[in-house]
Amino acid sequence: MCTANRFRSVVVADALRNAWHGWGADVTSYASRGPSGCPPLDAVTAELALLGRDVGGCRSRAISEADLRGCDLVVGFELEHLAAAVTLAGARRSRAVLLGAFHDAVPAGGVTERSVRDAARWVAPFALRAADASAAGAGVYPDPAGARRARQRVHVRALWLMGSGVGCRIRGLPEPPPAGRARPWRAFRR
Repeated sequence: MCTANRFRSVVVADALRNAWHGWGADVTSYASRGPSGCPPLDAVTAELALLGRDVGGCRSRAISEADLRGCDLVVGFELEHLAAAVTLAGARRSRAVLLGAFHDAVPAGGVTERSVRDAARWVAPFALRAADASAAGAGVYPDPAGARRARQRVHVRALWLMGSGVGCRIRGLPEPPPAGRARPWRAFRR
């Protein structure tokens, strides 16, 4: 989840789909405040194309149209995103976590679960602690949509690496190496 479902969530959802390919995971992204039907920002489409990824057909989805009651894992970038998932779409609080805090907590060797559902069971106790810790700003990834185009491109790569890293760690796979000018996500903390 992100605010408009045109930048952060598009990138991370694509990274998770890639990392979890063939694992039976259904990855969908939503906007906490934005409308449905908008394409990803041009910087997202162009930069992911350089990584061999195609998100041009993605369109934003408003959280008001979602039913997340049965969702195994809800990932957001700001507390507002998690609050919208819980209050507007029925997500369980115990399954909602900020990507940054989640990324920092997943062991580098992975949790080697056999499915997203198994991994989500592992996430549940952590998600509550991470949400509480994130109230102080830990794990928040600020919205780069208003940044200059060159800066947006760097954010796309950093987000893709972070999403891939989480996805690979959960599966117990090696993380992808940094590509281009991507930097660790911590470089973008407020």
